[in-house]
Amino acid sequence: MANDELKVTDDNICIRYLTLNSDKIPFEIEYTLRGINTLSVEPSGTTSKISISGNWKDPGFEGDYLPQERTVTSKDFSAYWSVPKIATVKSDGVVTNKASVSLLTPVDNYRMSLRSVKYAFLFLLLTFVAYYVFEITQKKNTPIHPIQYMLMGGALLIFYLLLTSISEFIPFVWAYLISVLFTVGLICTYTYFVLTKKQNPKFTLLITSAILLLYTFLYTLLVIQDFSLLIGSFILFVIVAAIMYATRNVEWYEGNDD
Repeated sequence: MANDELKVTDDNICIRYLTLNSDKIPFEIEYTLRGINTLSVEPSGTTSKISISGNWKDPGFEGDYLPQERTVTSKDFSAYWSVPKIATVKSDGVVTNKASVSLLTPVDNYRMSLRSVKYAFLFLLLTFVAYYVFEITQKKNTPIHPIQYMLMGGALLIFYLLLTSISEFIPFVWAYLISVLFTVGLICTYTYFVLTKKQNPKFTLLITSAILLLYTFLYTLLVIQDFSLLIGSFILFVIVAAIMYATRNVEWYEGNDD
């Protein structure tokens, strides 16, 4: 009966092979590997017992055998296989089956940034709608010029470039926070000093809070993958309801000569 044990750390692998037969000598090998993300073990004993553990939070159990026992936490994992020889030999007598563990990186900084870009159109639409609602509800004498809409849209789009470039040097959460502060600060300043000309600080505060909530909503969708569709649906429903409430007293056909 063979007993194989693999111990995985950041870049070290320790393999221990034990046998119950008296004519075999137990041995242990420890060596360093770099540039791999998958470990595969080919069972060859009468009953192969394989134990793999490591300080990786996103393992993928692959190969021809699933582990009998496995534990995955936010910091590490462990798995155990017990494979009898009869399960490893094919009809032609060739043993090719493996028990494998992949060290996955499900969502890195670039993937998170790419996922955030998919919501860019929604951000532009909701922001422009917010300014348009401000125009029609406050009865601004000077409407917001299309160029001003384009400038604010440009600020919103630069957010994604900032996010990607900054996240190359620091963790994604801090890169996201810095990009949000830059973008929201720019739009808030432009709204207060240019669009409202310091005459309506209440709207500046309102639009700043709304954009911050949108970015909080986006970050929630990025980090909570399992419930992102459910949360997104409810939040979008709340946003549409808020727009309907804000425009409840607007006479859309006011001034038409019907």
